[in-house]
Amino acid sequence: KNEITRIKDTTEFNGMTLLDGTFEDKGYCRNDPNVKIQSYSDETVAGTYSMKFTYKEGYSLESYEATGDLMDIFGTKNLHYSDVEESNGNYVMSVTGNNISKTYSIKKEDLDSANGICEFQDSEDPTKKITITFERKYDYTVANGADSGVNGIKSATDLFGNLNNEDEYYYTTTRTVDDEDFVTVTSRNGAEVTFVIPDRKAVAESGSEKDLVMEITGKGAMRLQVGVEEGQVLNLSISEMSLSKLHIDDLEMTTEKSARKAIDKLSYALEYVNTVRSRLGAYENRLDNTISYVDASDEALTTSYSRIMDTDMAEEMTEYTNLQVLTQAGMSMLAQANEFPQQALQLLQ
Repeated sequence: KNEITRIKDTTEFNGMTLLDGTFEDKGYCRNDPNVKIQSYSDETVAGTYSMKFTYKEGYSLESYEATGDLMDIFGTKNLHYSDVEESNGNYVMSVTGNNISKTYSIKKEDLDSANGICEFQDSEDPTKKITITFERKYDYTVANGADSGVNGIKSATDLFGNLNNEDEYYYTTTRTVDDEDFVTVTSRNGAEVTFVIPDRKAVAESGSEKDLVMEITGKGAMRLQVGVEEGQVLNLSISEMSLSKLHIDDLEMTTEKSARKAIDKLSYALEYVNTVRSRLGAYENRLDNTISYVDASDEALTTSYSRIMDTDMAEEMTEYTNLQVLTQAGMSMLAQANEFPQQALQLLQ
C-alpha cells in the first residue's frame, strides 16, 4: 500500500503529477452531491442529462460463506463450495469436505426474511447445524428522467443512444464495494459512464425511482495539440491511482471472511489498473501515429521548401552557358566591327 501511494505521488512528467486525479474527466450530480461520476469514456458527449435510477435487491450467486459446525459435519474446515444455481426460485449449491458432500436448497423468500442468512440442521445429527450467508447484490437500471428537455437538459437517450423497441431502460453492470454501488452504463454508441452511489436508499428505494441531473463537463483531461488546425487536439484522461480508488485502503485479513473480501478487493484493483493501463496504451498508440504523421508532413514540407528556396543547379548552369555564349558572340561582333575603320584607313593610305 505504501508503494502504491508512492507511485501515485511521484509519477510525473514535466513537473506535473500524472496519477493523482488531476487529469481525470470531471462530472457531478446537480441535485445530489453524494452521487458522483467516477469516469466516462472518450466517446461520451459532454452535457447535462436527466436520468432515473432504480434498483432491485438480490443475492450474489458467486459469493457465499458457510459457518457453524463444519468440523463435526464434514470432518474438516477446508471445504469446497460449488457454484450456485437458481432453479424454480430456489438457490441450490453443494458443500464438500473429507469425502462428504451435502446439497442445500434455499428459497429466495427465506433469504429475504433472514437478511441473506439461512441455517440448516444436519440430517444425521440435528444438534449440529450449518449457516450459509449470501452477499446482497443490487441490479440497477437507468431510464430517461423527468427533467429531460427542460432548460437544455438532455435525456439518457441523448447520451446512450436509442433503446430497443422492447426495452424501457438501460441495463447496467453494478459492483458493490464497501457498501458503495459502482453503476456502469455501456451503450452501443461507445459512451460508457460509471456512477458512484454511496447510499442507494437515498437515491431510490428498492423498486422505486429518483430523478438525477448529471453534469458531464468534458473537462479535466490533459489537452494536447496534435495538429496545426483548430480542434486537432487529443484529450488524455488519466485516472487517479490512489488506495481509495483501488478500494484497498482498508484491507483487513484477520479472519477467513475478511480475507475473502480482501481477495475480492484486490481482484477489483487489478482489473482497475489493467483498465487504466489499456487506456494509456491506446493514448500512446494514437500519439505514436500522430508523431509518424507529423514526421512525414515535416519531411514533405522540407522538401517543398527546398524546391522553392534552394538553387536548381541544372537550370542555373543552362542559364550560365547561355549567357556565356551570348557574351562571347558579342565580343566577336565587337572585334569585327572594330576592323572596318582600320580597313578604310588602309585604303586612304
